[in-house]
Amino acid sequence: MKSKPVLPLYAQIRQYIVEQIIEGAWQPHQQIPPERELAEQFSVSRITAKNAVLQLVNEGILYRHRGRGTFVSSHSSELTIQRATRVKPTELGKSRKFVKLIGFVIPWVERQYATYLLGGLESFLSQRGYHLVFRRISSPEEERAAVQSLLELPVDGIVIATSRGEYFDDGLVQLVINRFPLVFIEKTMRDLKVNGVFCDTEKAGKLMAGYLIEKAVKEIGLISYPASFSSGVKERRYGFQSELLRGGMAPLSDERILTLPGELLGVAGQMGGIMKVPEAIYDFLDKYPELQAIAVADAWLGRLVGQACYERGLKEMIIVGFDEPSYPPNIVGPAAYIDQSPFRMGQTAAELIIGAIEGGMSEKQVMIEPRLVEL
Repeated sequence: MKSKPVLPLYAQIRQYIVEQIIEGAWQPHQQIPPERELAEQFSVSRITAKNAVLQLVNEGILYRHRGRGTFVSSHSSELTIQRATRVKPTELGKSRKFVKLIGFVIPWVERQYATYLLGGLESFLSQRGYHLVFRRISSPEEERAAVQSLLELPVDGIVIATSRGEYFDDGLVQLVINRFPLVFIEKTMRDLKVNGVFCDTEKAGKLMAGYLIEKAVKEIGLISYPASFSSGVKERRYGFQSELLRGGMAPLSDERILTLPGELLGVAGQMGGIMKVPEAIYDFLDKYPELQAIAVADAWLGRLVGQACYERGLKEMIIVGFDEPSYPPNIVGPAAYIDQSPFRMGQTAAELIIGAIEGGMSEKQVMIEPRLVEL
């Protein structure tokens, strides 16, 4: 006999509220039981009950009145409820075998970095009895859809990694305001308190430039993604340039910086088998044959630059980049790299999301110090 699927912690409360409205037990503008009573009814923490209620507030099914409580919205028609609820009704509150789910949303980033990040997150969550639901995205629109699909499962919390640019979807902002458990990796909201973990990428850029200054390298190039690609890329470039200036060298001119599109990190780029080096990299090397060193924004660009240097016979080129490299043969490998500790970053994100779900922990920002590793 197949066992019935069991809903996650706060999803049982959410489903119960939805069913009361569908069956007419709770009418529009009627006050629902306080979160304390819901928590006692389902033998969960008050923060878990609150998360269930807040999600329904965010969806327009409930509304809150300061000082009075939470009420059924006049817009909570059966059609609206059924669209917001993708899980079939089940006997609620009778089983104590809860499935605890965490959503993880990440864009296409360098695959070695992503692997360590995911490994750290999953290892910590699994030790605490949580399961991870993974969504890969490549645009703000896909991020919005991924978050919505996770909420509809539903999940108990969401970790969002290194999303592009300074953009935040209104739905994410509303989730933060409603105190839904969220953790951001390598990104934060300036005007709202959020849980987050990040590497000091400005310092990382300085470490990279400092290494080249120490090696007495004079002719340097930089190959990166656009500064608008992410806050991390922007800070790396700023840290690199400022450290050159502090070390008595002129910052790199625009001509010495090759900017490549972020689409290189997509499935067609990293997962396509044979690496295809963009012609722009060959052109850059040909245009500046005097280059002694090239700094790169991540390990994937390092691989592409390393292959191009090998094919051009530039086997003495000093390459320095980010994250632990994984290189095939017949390539010029990096002389050093910046370790951002992605495995530790993933573990920290897991600790923060569990704290937000189980303990109502106040929002916290954790910074991880980068370190330079010479090979």
